[in-house]
Amino acid sequence: MTVKTLKDFYDEQGNLWYNDSPVAMPNLGCEDPGDTFSVKNQQVGGNHYKGKPYQPWDIIDTWELNYYEGNVLKYLLRWRYKNGLEDLKKAQHYLSYLIEKEEKNATAVTRD
Repeated sequence: MTVKTLKDFYDEQGNLWYNDSPVAMPNLGCEDPGDTFSVKNQQVGGNHYKGKPYQPWDIIDTWELNYYEGNVLKYLLRWRYKNGLEDLKKAQHYLSYLIEKEEKNATAVTRD
């Protein structure tokens, strides 16, 4: 049995085929149609990052941010385009947690 990869089901123009029939695909917001296989070119749950030169995870990876720092960034970057004030409050919530955690760490270090 030959194992096929996802790319085996696409023709030269990037159209998906299954059982010798073309398959209609939703527009995933890919900036580069030639690279439709990368999850970095797909967005799940809206289009608030579409058309932006950088995705939050590009910045998160480059700066090696942890989970909490990454969420602050994510919500701050998207608040105007997705959930407005709710996203600002989420960013504030994660930032408050980071501040509280750092204050506890600073107190623990000075006691030692």
